Amino acid sequence: MGRVAEIVGELVGQVVDPEQDLSHREIEVVRLLAEGRSNRAIAEALYLSEATVKTHLVRAYRKLRVGNRAAAVCRGLLGLT
Repeated sequence: MGRVAEIVGELVGQVVDPEQDLSHREIEVVRLLAEGRSNRAIAEALYLSEATVKTHLVRAYRKLRVGNRAAAVCRGLLGLT
């Protein structure tokens, strides 16, 4: 799963459409999401509350036009260049 996370991180970092830009924190959250981490694990890694992680995920989902974790990772792998 490590290589998948690395690829997603690279692709997420290359978002160019201004209307779809993820914030720096949203990118961090999506990268950890791609590693298969839970909301709690992401919160601990980034020193955030779980509620804040959920907020970042909801915003990232909207920007990526997806509805769940798996789709966010797939969208990152397939379309964020």
